[in-house]
Amino acid sequence: MEILSFIMSIIFVVVMGVITQKILENKGYKLSVEWVLLVLFLPPSAPLIALSMGPNPEKFGKCPYCRGIIELGATVCPHCGRYITTPLSLTPQQQASQQTTSTSPDISQQQTTQPKPQIQITPTLGLKEKKK
Repeated sequence: MEILSFIMSIIFVVVMGVITQKILENKGYKLSVEWVLLVLFLPPSAPLIALSMGPNPEKFGKCPYCRGIIELGATVCPHCGRYITTPLSLTPQQQASQQTTSTSPDISQQQTTQPKPQIQITPTLGLKEKKK
């Protein structure tokens, strides 16, 4: 009976570790030694603590239009669907790494905005797209 309870506790700790790792991964964090120790000593609290944390500020920012949380490299907000023309604010570490990696402006890194098609509504024909 003791062996069965020991095996069940090991399975419980492993399941809590996997859940914690998935939560951290979705929020942009990596599983570190501190998290492994937390899972080993306090298995039920580790996923709860991971859930209470906000997204990683080094990987995520806020949309300037709807304030939804988006990735820093995104050009379109998945929440409101608007094009992001201004770069999101970078942390000082990201600014330093960006300055060291790119010394000259690269055309592939410049963001371009695509104009949205204008829609004209007429009473007899319904929706019609304007051609330019």
